[in-house]
Amino acid sequence: MSKMRRKLSFGAGAATAILLVSSWTAPAVLADTTPPDTTDEYGTSEQSMVDVWTEYEVPAETQASLLDKLDQGTPLDSMTGADPASTETHSEGSKQVTVSRFADGSISITSLAPSDTSMTMSVSGCAVDATTYAQDCRVHGWLGPVELAFRTSYTKRDRQASVYNWGQKEWGCGPGTCSVPEFELIRQYQSGDLPAQLNLVTNYNFGGANTSVTLKLFVKDRSAWTP
Repeated sequence: MSKMRRKLSFGAGAATAILLVSSWTAPAVLADTTPPDTTDEYGTSEQSMVDVWTEYEVPAETQASLLDKLDQGTPLDSMTGADPASTETHSEGSKQVTVSRFADGSISITSLAPSDTSMTMSVSGCAVDATTYAQDCRVHGWLGPVELAFRTSYTKRDRQASVYNWGQKEWGCGPGTCSVPEFELIRQYQSGDLPAQLNLVTNYNFGGANTSVTLKLFVKDRSAWTP
């Protein structure tokens, strides 16, 4: 197991504090007063990526084809935001996991869990996760050769969702290299049916080509998710 995968694993017994809020108000702390924006880089490896593919039953010949694709400087479909060819959903304890499979054989894994548990992509580990507010939550994504993570807080209320206080970036790439990731605030407040959206973006370089890779957080009404 690579150092990055150890770093981005969660303990199953984390406690969750409960805060009851009776009415919605605009967040008092916004982007200009975020926690210190630390960035931690960890090494990953081709083997850690292959381990995940094997765990999710990507055939060996497909894995070889995907590695060849990366060697040629071509990003995997799981990195580009392409529409999946199929999706499968299953339960792992208290979390729901969706595995998306793409035309080139690559996969992405998303999940949402109510507590601090080990997962491949998630919104979890909130210091407070109540009816209206979720504070200091950890957003984590595995997108093939790129892993990204950050912490943020958000509000959950019908047509009034928002995201605030983001920082504490973590990232790792392998094979290949990544630029230091940067936050991209698409929409701090929900606007009608358009969710609040915060992205963490890195530039992935391997095989002589560059690809922009993004971990996205959406918050709409009473739900938060990573696609």
